[in-house]
Amino acid sequence: MVAFFHRNPWTAEDRFKAYVALKKQDMHLKIYGRSTLKMAVENTRYEVVLKLFESHNLVVFSAEPQVGKLLKLLKKIPQLALLAGIVDGQFLSKNELVRYSALPDLQTSRAGLVTVLNSMPAQIVHNLNHHQQTLVGHLQQHLEIQQKPHEGAEVT
Repeated sequence: MVAFFHRNPWTAEDRFKAYVALKKQDMHLKIYGRSTLKMAVENTRYEVVLKLFESHNLVVFSAEPQVGKLLKLLKKIPQLALLAGIVDGQFLSKNELVRYSALPDLQTSRAGLVTVLNSMPAQIVHNLNHHQQTLVGHLQQHLEIQQKPHEGAEVT
């Protein structure tokens, strides 16, 4: 995961607190100039990132996509404004990053899919047998009614 931020003015103490908070979450805060970033992303599909680096910007790196943790940390660091990010090879805006953080993890999604796929055959069998079972029930009731002697008639 790579996140791009605009940096508002901050003190050395605020910067240190941000570094420590991010480091605890296994994220790394780096400040690069536009020329350094240009060498890194020029002629790649992420070249659009250069448009974000017009003023005081910085980058946060993480080996794993920890978007939810990053957004929680940003509430404690008001000097940083999230601009965009790259998660799983996709360039995402701030709003898309917020939506991404609300998604369940991959294992949970797979488990939900397996549950849905396993329930479908049982539902199909139930739907196919429902009308037959209803017909059999009605025929049995009709047969019971015809086999009962009429209440007003005498049996000899």
